[in-house]
Amino acid sequence: MVKVRSSVRRLLILPLLGALTTACSDASPTRPGRAPMGSGSAAPARIELMTPEAVTPGTTAPLTLMAYFEDGSVRDVTAEASYVSSNTGVLAFTAPGRLNAGALGEATISVTYVGLCVARLMFAMPSGTFRLIGTVTDAGLPVERAEVRVLSGAGRGLTAQTSAIGEYRLYGVAGDTRIEIRKSQYEIYTEMIDIGEHTRHDVELTPDVESAA
Repeated sequence: MVKVRSSVRRLLILPLLGALTTACSDASPTRPGRAPMGSGSAAPARIELMTPEAVTPGTTAPLTLMAYFEDGSVRDVTAEASYVSSNTGVLAFTAPGRLNAGALGEATISVTYVGLCVARLMFAMPSGTFRLIGTVTDAGLPVERAEVRVLSGAGRGLTAQTSAIGEYRLYGVAGDTRIEIRKSQYEIYTEMIDIGEHTRHDVELTPDVESAA
C-alpha cells in the first residue's frame, strides 16, 4: 500500500453566500410563501436568514427570515418569502421555512422577500460531521472513476467515485478517518485524516508497475 504526495487543507465554508437586491436565482420557487403583508409598505433595508449548520437526512429543520426596516423595526417574514433549492433531491422545502433533507449532500438555498434575496450553501448530513472533498490525479492529470471509501471513523462505509475532473465528495465524516482509494492499474492508497472541519484532501496515485507489466 502506497501513500504519495497527498495534501490536506482545511476549508472555510462561508455560511452566507450573499445578500442581493435582485433575485438570487432565475429558478421558480419550490414553495412560495404568502404575499408580503401591506403591499404599500416600505421594503426592508435588509433581510437575514437563520439556519442550522446542517440538516440530518430524513429530518426537517426550520429556517427563519427576519426583515430589518429603515425605521428600526424588525419583523419575522418567514411565511411571506419564496424559497428555492439548487438540489431538491438533497434539500427541499416542504413549506415556507421548512427544509427537508432527503440524502447526504449539499445545495444552495435562496430565499427572496420583496426584491431582496439571500443565498446560503447548506449540507445534508448528521450534526457534528463534515464534508471531505479532494482531487485524485496521476502526474497532475485527473483520475476518473476511482473509488474512494471510508474505512473507519464517523461515516464508515461511505463511498464516492471520482468525476471526470478527478473530484470526489464525501458527506458525514468526522474525527480520525481512514480512507482508501482504489483504481485498476494503480497502487491502493490509504490514509488516516483527522477531520474536525470541512476538509480538502488531494491525492496523487502511483501506477501499479506489476499490473502494467
